[in-house]
Order: sequence, then structure tokens, then C-alpha cells
Amino acid sequence: MEVLLVGNTDFITKQWIQHSFPRDHVVIAEREGTVDGNDRLRIVNMSDANTLAETLTTYEFDRIVFFSEGLTPRSERDGDLGYLRRLLHAIRNRSTQMLMVCGPESEFTYPENADVRDTSKSLMSRASEELCLYYARTYRLEAKIIRCPYLYAPERNGATAYFGRLFEQASTGSISFCERKQRQTCFLCADDLAELIYRMFDDWTAESEIFHVPNVFDFTYGDLADAISAAFPGLSVTFGEDRPQHYPADDHVLRLRYGWSPRYSLKQDLPPVLQRWKEARAQEQSKKHPVWDFLRNHSKPWIAIEIFIAFILEELLRTAVQGNSQLGTVDLRLFFVVIVGTMHGLNAGVFAAALACVGMALSYASKGASLAPLFYDTSNWLAFVVYFVAGAVCGYVQLRNRENLRFMRDENSLLRERLAFLRDLYHDVLDDRRMLRGQIIGRRDSFGKMYAMTRELDEVQPQKLYHRPFALCKTHWAAIVSAFTALTAAVDSRV
Repeated sequence: MEVLLVGNTDFITKQWIQHSFPRDHVVIAEREGTVDGNDRLRIVNMSDANTLAETLTTYEFDRIVFFSEGLTPRSERDGDLGYLRRLLHAIRNRSTQMLMVCGPESEFTYPENADVRDTSKSLMSRASEELCLYYARTYRLEAKIIRCPYLYAPERNGATAYFGRLFEQASTGSISFCERKQRQTCFLCADDLAELIYRMFDDWTAESEIFHVPNVFDFTYGDLADAISAAFPGLSVTFGEDRPQHYPADDHVLRLRYGWSPRYSLKQDLPPVLQRWKEARAQEQSKKHPVWDFLRNHSKPWIAIEIFIAFILEELLRTAVQGNSQLGTVDLRLFFVVIVGTMHGLNAGVFAAALACVGMALSYASKGASLAPLFYDTSNWLAFVVYFVAGAVCGYVQLRNRENLRFMRDENSLLRERLAFLRDLYHDVLDDRRMLRGQIIGRRDSFGKMYAMTRELDEVQPQKLYHRPFALCKTHWAAIVSAFTALTAAVDSRV
């Protein structure tokens, strides 16, 4: 089957795909942080509405799993209500199995404050669920909703957005929680969710349902801070005064129906996750070099320094060759302006022309000449004009070539993406053709038998037909009668 994973897919890995959909072809909507594709895992760009509709029309997905932004605590990304509506609108009136995985915001209650029942995130989460159920009722869509705790992914070194920020803060020596120290954490391992999704699709029913994933482990934010402090000695931890929240108890529906319950605890997973994160961070920092980082991050100051050094070398060379009759005829300042403008563009060319003009003025002053005639006599302006024109023209040519190169590179990238997309579609069509051909040939009804009989008769030599007439008739007479009966019934129904 064709499966589409869309939404908050940052935690998905190849191992997670193999666990959830071992026998399906999986497509992931493109998003920053997603894994690379292989033969069974494809990543496509579905950012705008036209691409979304085109992809859903082309692939004809059998199963769609939508992961809400609420699965990441304190996410800074925008909401996904509009994207979810476009997705549901594109698959309406289709026999598609839709599974929506929401965060825990719609399940939270506030026992100490009876006046506060909802938050902005809980309202958005419930609106997404109601939108999904509305399309299920109106357009006969098979939809199910999972209300799930926040997700963490051990196989990605805990590099979900929330834990990534926590580890980065801890590396600086201090960490701050908005929650209270005694408050229970609400996290679920992504591997447990993979097992649940596999079992739900394996025992799928057509009616719309909402399931509640329990939070069965006793692990507070104080315990979370202690586990992080063990990996970062001397860590300063502060807690907030956020409102206490209560997550509902286990209703045992998932355990009784699917035989599923969470197995992996954040308390046991966090120490190895922290260790792997520290090793990955140390390996990444070892690849960095301060000199190359400075050159990459400060390209414009480096270009200015390079131009100044080239200007000084040009002036020294010009002083050294003043007595040479051949080299003295070459305008080294103009040569300097042309080289800089050709290499670094329009701004650098004009800047080099300004330096050349300053060098010419200083050379006049070093000979004892007054600068007033240099500026007031228009005949002396020709050299300055030539420098600026040469720098501007060379810089403009280089800038235009760079823009043309960038445009061609972007166009080639788009064509390459379209080619990869069409190649994937071509392979999908071939796979579907092979599957349908195998189903037609392998079926034991009249059409499959007629195909097998015709193929056998084509392979038999003509002289052997007279030796096997009765055997062939005895073997295939029932098939011929069945096929003729089916064809007659079809003709009568048409008439």
C-alpha cells in the first residue's frame, strides 16, 4: 500500500518506518530534518496547495498519517489547521484510511482552577480533531484520532525540538523549566507510537474513533532535571510557576483492543540519549576550524582586507618598476581595478577604483605637486573616470554572470527535483502494473484460466496438438464453459 506521512515528521527515521509500515511504500511530506529517501522511503515537496493536490491525485494513497505540531512541547512553529483542511479536502470521497496523531493539549485539565478549562493550544487541537471528524462524517472518510503525549525519538539522539533546546541550554551551564518541579512529565517514545500505528492499521475498522494514549510512567520534571544534571556537572536548574495540569488516567481501551501499552520510559531512555547527543556534538565541533569558520562567516570583511593587501602590493610594484621603460608604460592601477572588479563584483570594483584614485592623488602629493590643480583642472579627471568606469563595467559583467549562473543552478535544481519526482511516479506505475498483472494472471476465475489455457496452447507444437486433444479438452473444458457462460451473461446484461 501507499502511505503518506505528513505534518510534524521530525522524529521519523528509517527504523521507525520499518517498524510501522514493514510492507508498504512510504512517502514523507518534505520538511526540515526529515531523513533521506531510499527504495521504500520517498520525500516529496508538498508545501503549497497545488503541489499537495497534485501529489495526492497522482499517488492515490491508501493510508495517510497526520502528525500534529502539538506533539512537540512549546513548539515555535505555526499551527497546522489550514494545512490539515487542504489535506482533508484533497482526499474527500476517497477510500483512504486517515489517522491523525494529536498532542496532549486537548486532554489537559486544570484541577486547581475551575475557571480555566481551555488554552489556546487546546482549542486549536480540538478544532483540528473536529475538522477531521467533520470530513469523516460528510465525505465518508475513514478517520481515527490518537490523543498522544509529547514525542521523543531516542534514535535521533533526542533531537526533537524540545529536548534539543534543553540540551543546548544545559551545555551553557544553566537550564530553565517553565513547569513546576513536582509536575509529571508527559512523554511517549516514538517506537511505542510506531507499534501502536502498526497494530491499528492491521486491525482497521471503518468507523471514526478517538483513542487516548496513557501516560503510565512516574517521572517528574525534577527527575528530568536530575538526569540532565548528572550528564552536565555543576548545572544550574530553575523551575517556573506554571499552572498544574492533569493528564487523564489510562482507560485500558488500547490494551484491551490492540494488546498495546507503552514499554519505553523516558527515565531509562534519557541517560543514553544524552550520551549519544554529547558524542554527536563533540564530533560536530571537531570538524570545525576557527580560521575557515571566520572566512565563511565574515566573507565581506575578508574581501575588503584582500583588496587592501592587493592595493598595497600594487603600489609597491609600481614604485619598483618606475625606472623600467617597458613596465613603466603599463597602468598597474587600472590593472588592479580590472582584476578586483572581475573577481568580486560591482561594489568591490568601485571600491578598488576609489583606492586607485587615492593612490594617484598620493603619488601627486609625494612629488610635491599641489592637489588643487588635480581637482580643478578637468583634463586631469580622465584617469579617475577611467578607473571608475573600468571598475563598474567589470563588476557589472561579473555580477551579471553570477546571477545567470545562480538562475541556471536554481533552474537545474528544479528540473532535477521534477525528474526525480517523475522517476518515482514511473517506478510506482511499473510496480502497480506488475502487481495488477500478477493478480489477473494468478486469479483462478474464468479470465485467469483462459489466459493460462491460451498460453499453454501457444507453447504446444502443432504436431503435438493431435496427440493431446482429449487431454486438453478434459483439462480445460470446464474453464472454456465457465468463460463462455460469463461472457454470455455480460452480453445479456448489456442488452
